[in-house]
Amino acid sequence: MRSLCKNDLPIVFMFSGQGSQYYCMGRELYESSETFHDWMEYCSNLAAGRLGISLTGLLYQDGVGRSDVFDRTLYTFPAVFAINYSLASLLISEGIRPAILLGYSMGELVALTLSEAVALEDSLEIVVESARLIEARTQPAGMMVVLGSTAIASEYPELFHNVTIACRNYDENFVITGSRQQLQHISHFLSQKRILSQILPISHGFHSPFMDPVSAAFKSLVDTAQIRPMRTCVFSSVYARKINSRDSLRDYCWHAISKPVDFFGAVTALEAIEPHLYIDVGPSGTLANFVKNIIASDSKSHACPTLNQFGRDVQSMVRLKLELF
Repeated sequence: MRSLCKNDLPIVFMFSGQGSQYYCMGRELYESSETFHDWMEYCSNLAAGRLGISLTGLLYQDGVGRSDVFDRTLYTFPAVFAINYSLASLLISEGIRPAILLGYSMGELVALTLSEAVALEDSLEIVVESARLIEARTQPAGMMVVLGSTAIASEYPELFHNVTIACRNYDENFVITGSRQQLQHISHFLSQKRILSQILPISHGFHSPFMDPVSAAFKSLVDTAQIRPMRTCVFSSVYARKINSRDSLRDYCWHAISKPVDFFGAVTALEAIEPHLYIDVGPSGTLANFVKNIIASDSKSHACPTLNQFGRDVQSMVRLKLELF
């Protein structure tokens, strides 16, 4: 298997989190790839006992489209996890092996799982039960992407004082967490300043103090998992560095959903080491777009999506293989 592409670049698998989901994600692959189908069904069956429904039945049900709202945390958490994991497993089965695993938000747990530090069965239990905890114990909130510099928040401190800068994606893209009323107010203000923003399909306040009420219960949940040595390098978007043996994976999993994401810092740190081929293994291709906005114009690095909200999954996979081989 290859952890280098045709240009001898180390391969980075990137795993997305909340906000990248939509109904029918991966449907074309689900119907055409036996490997992807089987992994999706395996994840769906593992989660079904705790959810009471079939994940694949929910995602691929008749009568829903890619643009329909899909934001209930209890279902989006395991659905995004399953897509990330199944797509990565498909790529690995076809000889495309990552040298580095880079997670974003709950995608950090997918990275740990593929590194074999946490068993898939344990990870899905953490994903489903943490979603249940978040729905039961945290206040409803929202997240909004702003297409501009974080300096905007410093420029208008009274406007932003009750929200958290939750994610730094690249120089001109960051995410804030706050109440839906606050986000709508900020969005209206920014539109008057001709600054684009978009409220994400997320129903809770990740990467902010909104998560604090579930801290102890979440850590206890992670404690039930058996932790093993990582067999592939895991790079963290919340720490912007490589995870090592001195890190508490219990705290790391908690920080992955509760602390601000520094995706910009993580990719910048990787670029300081050497160029890479970044493969977005999430459903939307958003992380690949972020990378393209981070790497220098003269960098030898490349970023490739696999899936996106417009479909044509098989065609996207063909393009990816041409890039690799």
